[in-house]
Amino acid sequence: LSLASIFAAQAAGLNLPVATQLSIMGTLMLSSKGVAAIPRASLVVLSGTLSQYNLPLEAVLMIMGVDAIMDMARTSLNVLGNCLGCCVMARIEGSFRGEEWRIEEEDRRYKSYLDEQEKLKQANAADNEKADDLSSVHIHSH
Repeated sequence: LSLASIFAAQAAGLNLPVATQLSIMGTLMLSSKGVAAIPRASLVVLSGTLSQYNLPLEAVLMIMGVDAIMDMARTSLNVLGNCLGCCVMARIEGSFRGEEWRIEEEDRRYKSYLDEQEKLKQANAADNEKADDLSSVHIHSH
């Protein structure tokens, strides 16, 4: 959004001092919380920022054409940030175990595989016993 504000100023031929640019960035950082979750909400925030700094609102109309793509990028970045935040917090709290979890999972899967093999051996042994019992039966014909 801060880039869109700078674009609006440049499109109008205005030169913004660095202090104003930093002020715009700070304003947008505070006012754009939660925008990624609401479609087209960024246009409302951008309009408010442009009017606050006396920048032309006509730039919003130009930005509307690409806002759908930019909105997807903002949402993707928001999701990525949330995932990264969860991973960092889990790592700090010690619940994200990484290599330890991988080793435990491999052990669990190997034990499960061994259990399945043992069950198959038992089933085959039971089938062999039934076959032996049936082979000892003699059928007498008259």
